[in-house]
Amino acid sequence: MKKIIFYFFIITCVVFAGCSKKAESKPFYELEEEMQEIDVPEVTPVEKENEVPVSEQEPEEQVTYTLINSDILKQYQVYPLKEGEEKKLGENYYYHPLPVTYILGFSKDGKMMWCDERFIDGRGDYVFTLYVHDLVSDEVLETLTLSSEDSQYPDLGICEAFLKTHITKLKALIEKYKIHMNESKVESFPGKIGNATYNAKVTVKDTGKLLNEYFSIIDYSCSVEKEGKGSKTITSKKDFVAENAIVAGYVKSPLEDRIAVIIAEATMGFEGIDIYYTFSGCDLNKNF
Repeated sequence: MKKIIFYFFIITCVVFAGCSKKAESKPFYELEEEMQEIDVPEVTPVEKENEVPVSEQEPEEQVTYTLINSDILKQYQVYPLKEGEEKKLGENYYYHPLPVTYILGFSKDGKMMWCDERFIDGRGDYVFTLYVHDLVSDEVLETLTLSSEDSQYPDLGICEAFLKTHITKLKALIEKYKIHMNESKVESFPGKIGNATYNAKVTVKDTGKLLNEYFSIIDYSCSVEKEGKGSKTITSKKDFVAENAIVAGYVKSPLEDRIAVIIAEATMGFEGIDIYYTFSGCDLNKNF
């Protein structure tokens, strides 16, 4: 009797399992019909705030690297002050040779790349420095430098040695800041740019203080005037070690309505007074 009950229990379980599996399994065509009857709401892509559609985005700008050797670099030389013009800063100072200046180019968003090559009198070596200057904020963003004292190529001139040492980094900076390399020309103030005439001047205030009893400490500011529109201050320095500062000209960016005003500073050198150039950006339309 127990065996009969046991077999009956087994048969019942098998039949029940088969019926359950059969109930759950449906032909493919029935499942497909049920899926067609389900009303799936259409999902609209969520747009991010201020996101520009891909179709309207500008392709990433590709900057062509053209700087190859020192011969090509020389075409970017500019002369803010010519020999003899340093006397505009004063008659009684001993000046070392004027620095050699190169302006390599500009970007579309106010960056400028330029170089300074100078002889350090008393130390007997040359120093070559490259700057990436933001003409909007007037900040120096990047520098690369090499002195002949530290050069691994003593048989090369400082310009050639700089390029040989830093060519990879230089190329990376040109691409990073989207610098369009082009020859620049230093213009004098007052100058007509577009339909307007601009002028610039530096105002110097002697603080009466000295550094090491030899070098003056001054305050100075530089302003640009747009004829008929007023003027604005574009840069100022407080407690700056210098004998004098003057406007040495300007360079116009070919990519936007902006100029780089060049200021020549007669400041402390290794022995005596050296002339250094500094740049300050000026938007030709805003704040006049």
